[in-house]
Parts: sequence; C-alpha cells; structure tokens
Amino acid sequence: MTTTWLKDLVFSSKLLEKDALTVLRYLLGKSLPAEKYEIFLPLLLKLEDEKITKEDFLEEVTALMGYREFGSIVLELYHLMEAKSHFKKSRQ
Repeated sequence: MTTTWLKDLVFSSKLLEKDALTVLRYLLGKSLPAEKYEIFLPLLLKLEDEKITKEDFLEEVTALMGYREFGSIVLELYHLMEAKSHFKKSRQ
C-alpha cells in the first residue's frame, strides 16, 4: 500500500504532526471533520510510548471511524515515521 512518494516525504523532510494529518487526509481521499483527525494524535503518542498495543490502537480507530482500514493507514504512516526516527538515530 505504501507509495514511494509517501516514503520520500517521510524520510526527506521533517514531517510535523499537522503534516501527518494532511497525509492521512490525502490517503483517505475524502474530507473528515478536523476533530476526528485530532483524536489520532494522542492515540499515536500512546502507541509510541507503548501505553497501548497496536491491536488496541486499531480497535480504538475502528470504534471512532467505523472501519478498520483507516487504522491500518494510520499505522502505516506511524511505522514510516518510526523507521525515519530509527534511521536518523543510526546515522548519528
């Protein structure tokens, strides 16, 4: 599912939280209310801090959005950002 342009975007620039939301919006191809997007940032931070599991994250997203595919897209973006972070640390 991941496209080359998304990998390039994540690895070539400093992707800010608000940019991540823009990418999610683009990936979905539809407009969602901003308040729904803003819910995902705390969930991603909990996932990053290992306060919730990936499965719990998908369950939360499914409950919020009504379908699991959205959570998979969010996780994919998260994994790319995580890989970018690991890549940066290994180069230091």
